[in-house]
Amino acid sequence: IALTFKPMTGVSGDFYDFYMNNKGLSGIGLFDVSGHGVASGLITMVSKRIIDKNFNENLQNEFHETFNSTNKELLKELKDMDNYLTGIMLRIEKNSISYINAGHPELLIKSGNTVKQALKANNTSISGTFLGAFFKQKIEYESLSFSVKQNDYILLYSDCLIEANDSNNDIYGIQRLSESFANAPNGSAEEVMNHLLHDFYNFISKNSPLQDDLT
Repeated sequence: IALTFKPMTGVSGDFYDFYMNNKGLSGIGLFDVSGHGVASGLITMVSKRIIDKNFNENLQNEFHETFNSTNKELLKELKDMDNYLTGIMLRIEKNSISYINAGHPELLIKSGNTVKQALKANNTSISGTFLGAFFKQKIEYESLSFSVKQNDYILLYSDCLIEANDSNNDIYGIQRLSESFANAPNGSAEEVMNHLLHDFYNFISKNSPLQDDLT
């Protein structure tokens, strides 16, 4: 596992977590609170606790129930706030990965030199709506399971990575990210991440300040 965490300001609205049990790593989460600064930072603290609790309480249930129950609690906690969260979460059981998504950029899977998004059999996304946002209709999330093998890589990221732009105001985009990921060396997680960041910063120019939190 390798990660980078670069807040745009002193306080980040991005947060990530690793969920552990007596067998080791059981899950990973990456979330992005809308807005920036102290207000978003405070919401990350409340949300992190709620999400962690619901991950552990739903280990014996269908994985999507983790976000269903999390969303209900967040709606109660954030009822007077305008902020909401996007998020992505994995549950890991040996070589099987279960995946849920709440309005977050799709995870990418690299196997050899092939990169693909985790999509349903009909090539549609499982991404649901934001967490902690009020909608008239009842919100239910769904999960997707897939297998990985040795030397496969999984990439989770916040939207800064694909929405940052260069001096011509062109965004980096999912296509450039996918190509960079496909061309990354089949080395350690850190080597792959450094390759991705090298291509990203070359595109936006290393002197350009980030306009969002990057995780």
